[in-house]
Amino acid sequence: AFDRDHVQDQTLEMQPGPLRISLENRTDTRVLPAVFIAGEALHNLLSKRRPFLTAKRLLTNQTFRDLYRTDTLDINQRLKITSLTFLFTDLRGSTALYERVGDL
Repeated sequence: AFDRDHVQDQTLEMQPGPLRISLENRTDTRVLPAVFIAGEALHNLLSKRRPFLTAKRLLTNQTFRDLYRTDTLDINQRLKITSLTFLFTDLRGSTALYERVGDL
């Protein structure tokens, strides 16, 4: 069961054979459960892989921001952002625009 008070991050060791997994989401957000067959081959692969999507690229991607604009990152998420550039512009008539439509 997934709930906001208890993060399920433990590892369970299971024996080979048939397995039935039942999950219940008790939160108001989407969760992504995962099952991995962890062994030496997986550990070797993960230790050699190169990241193909950085936190910076993800968080600055407009599609990602549109899809998850109301979500917040969990405090336990470990995203490493080493550089990020902000661009501030002063648009002509922007004050009147913000007064008319609001600051979205």
